[in-house]
Amino acid sequence: METFFATLIGAFVSLLAVSLTLRHNQRVHEANLREERTKRREEKEFRAKQEALIAASEAFSRYLTYFISIPDRQLPQDGSVAPEITELGVALNKLHFYCSLNTIEKSTHLGQILNEVVSDAMKAKMPSAFIF
Repeated sequence: METFFATLIGAFVSLLAVSLTLRHNQRVHEANLREERTKRREEKEFRAKQEALIAASEAFSRYLTYFISIPDRQLPQDGSVAPEITELGVALNKLHFYCSLNTIEKSTHLGQILNEVVSDAMKAKMPSAFIF
């Protein structure tokens, strides 16, 4: 009878040990999953910020190329805004989602200055459009 109880206690201890090991492994696995999700979210946010910065840089480059070539271009007859200017505005707006308030204020100020410069360049070019 003693061997029966000893076997029963041994089996119970083994079952308890397996149960505790499985519970520990499950907690470790869940912690790893949480960590991986956090890492993927951070990587996704970083890639989105990087893409927004690259897009803004490229748009700014195209805008400067457009601005430098204004003297060689025809004035828009229909009053439409150049796609380079629109693209820069969109890129700066996307950049706002990922930047601090200070960066947003600076980029908004930069956008205003660039718009004024383009309108001044267009105004300066207006009289030459009517010279034959």
